[in-house]
Amino acid sequence: MFCPLLLCSCLRTLYGIRKPLPVSDAEIVRVAQQFRIPLDHLYELDSLQPFRIFRMQQLGYSNAAKRLHQPLQLMYFDEQGVLLSWHLNCHAMSFPNLKWNRHHAFMKFPPPGNCPLDSLLSHQIIKTMLRPLFSTETRDLVSARYHVVIIWNQFMGRQSKRLVRLVQRNAAIHADKRIKLYYINNDNYHSMKGIRQLHPDVLKRIDSLILHQDALY
Repeated sequence: MFCPLLLCSCLRTLYGIRKPLPVSDAEIVRVAQQFRIPLDHLYELDSLQPFRIFRMQQLGYSNAAKRLHQPLQLMYFDEQGVLLSWHLNCHAMSFPNLKWNRHHAFMKFPPPGNCPLDSLLSHQIIKTMLRPLFSTETRDLVSARYHVVIIWNQFMGRQSKRLVRLVQRNAAIHADKRIKLYYINNDNYHSMKGIRQLHPDVLKRIDSLILHQDALY
């Protein structure tokens, strides 16, 4: 379930990756500003995310759980919330930096993904996992035709920064398509230890998010 870049200390050094550590909202904002991330589009995975991943595995959604656990990701959704393209760091391996733009994929929109799509995921489902840091809402779907979820963090260092810049350049090239970018920090998710025991009420809430998707539309 873990990214190989996080398992080997030698690889982490070569790729500029640090050990995941808990971060404050202020630290997320500071790094976001360094990465030129607009603060009104800045979010964090909420505190239930580790439990969701754990429960998804228990319920048999192991492939989706493994992919959602990856530290760097991109998801492209249409205006109906349907997943069109999914990109994971584990399929972008190269050296000395991750290579997302194979075959000039990011000259197109949406750029072709590097992993299979999953019908379990929709933009409405992803939004239930977010905690806005500055934005007062997460539902302004009227003006955007496409929604791009960028999952990033501080501990992946320059790999995060390069990914953010790549997505921003792609969106700028295709600005006529009415694209909204969501920047989702997951430092605190990856800094958490294993999940040993969950309260039944928590499991029930997670089940409702995973199994009853229609209620979110």
